[in-house]
Amino acid sequence: MEKAGDIFRTLVDRRLLEKGEQYGALFGSWEQIAGEHLAAHSEIKDIRNGVVVVEADHPGWIQLLQLRQHTLLDALRRRFPDLGIRSLRLQLPRTGERSAENVQPQEKPPAAQPDAQSAPEPGTSAVSAQEALEQIRDRELRTILERLADGINNRASGKS
Repeated sequence: MEKAGDIFRTLVDRRLLEKGEQYGALFGSWEQIAGEHLAAHSEIKDIRNGVVVVEADHPGWIQLLQLRQHTLLDALRRRFPDLGIRSLRLQLPRTGERSAENVQPQEKPPAAQPDAQSAPEPGTSAVSAQEALEQIRDRELRTILERLADGINNRASGKS
């Protein structure tokens, strides 16, 4: 006959093992959930208190992840309901941890415009969009952002 403590330990160990397997599956499923292109430039780094921490190797990839954040969160929740996933936190690697060769040094953001009337007209700026795109070394990210810019410009000019 087994002791109550042994039975309890077995149950707890089994539950911890199952939870650990789910965590492992979460980390291993990122490519399927995010897609090959996004997963190539991002990864799940941690999960704390229902918050999945995703790190991307460039601010542009963070923006693309933000555009798909609700879809990604829904997919994670459906696939791992027992993990209690509440939200995603998207971040860049901490300074000194960046290993991607495509990451460029961060520049200060431009000074804020005092009001909307002084903002530049669409399609104009101190640095053109094309010049900014040419500075991005990551060919894949540059292509995605060029397509996005083309779509925005086509909508602004009335083309579909």
